[in-house]
Amino acid sequence: MVGAMPRLVTAAVIALGVAFVPASAGAARTCTSSDLEGTRAPAMLRDHGLDTQDGPLVAGTRYRVVVVQELAIGDNSHPVDGTIAVSAPNGPALTPGTEDDRPVYDFTPAGAGTVRLVVSWDAEVGSSGSGDVCSASQSFDIPVLAPTIPKIRGSFHRGGSAFGSSFLLKLAGQKPQDPGKVTVVLRARRGTTRPPRPRGHALGRFSFKPLGDGHFEAHGGDRQLRHAFYATTTGSGVKIYGYPNMPFGRTLRFAFSLQVIQNGKTVGGMRSGARCRRVQFTGHSAIMCRAVRLVQRP
Repeated sequence: MVGAMPRLVTAAVIALGVAFVPASAGAARTCTSSDLEGTRAPAMLRDHGLDTQDGPLVAGTRYRVVVVQELAIGDNSHPVDGTIAVSAPNGPALTPGTEDDRPVYDFTPAGAGTVRLVVSWDAEVGSSGSGDVCSASQSFDIPVLAPTIPKIRGSFHRGGSAFGSSFLLKLAGQKPQDPGKVTVVLRARRGTTRPPRPRGHALGRFSFKPLGDGHFEAHGGDRQLRHAFYATTTGSGVKIYGYPNMPFGRTLRFAFSLQVIQNGKTVGGMRSGARCRRVQFTGHSAIMCRAVRLVQRP
């Protein structure tokens, strides 16, 4: 997790304030700039030093600060074992623990704003055993953004000779994505074009994990309303298309509702009825439908 330690500060995404103050009453003195030459704050967040964060944090996401003592080894001093501490004086609460024998601090920003992380430690100046110990502290203001919920678009595609008709509900995210899992709940009826309401028995559920870059990872497999339609995940959405083996000359009617839920709240969806027939083309047939009362909500 330590890896190479870049020394450039990304000023656009992190405001850095450095102050050297006594870490404890027992420290002989405050470290000078010369004492700390070549050192960095001995902690990492998201595989980066606190002074080289590559972007803002997202509210509601859990983060971990890992103590990396080696970062505080400098040209003229080295950290004293067991003296490194991390705090967030203005919140959120830090939960201490360990990872691979290193101290860690977990926290979750509650809302948009700034998280100030303060790292303090004692440093021994000169060679080991010199007895010249000073105290240091560095503070870092890291921006926090409010997460965005996905944009939801429902559409109907009439199709043609190559492909039959289909309905598509698509999720589109934008940074910073809300990290909460997205669940798409499918409800359906056959023999009618009147969609079910967004409550009660569900034919199936599809899960989408936000990836943080605006995309989603789909889980849930396929579902079907027997002899009516199939529903499957496709990219960042759900596709519905008519049962392909319906008899020629008959009219297939079905209706469905797709409810999109994130963090326990409905954030959108779509519903529609469909009236379909099987049409013969050269060498193959396809189910051609007409959307009935398609609405951009569950």
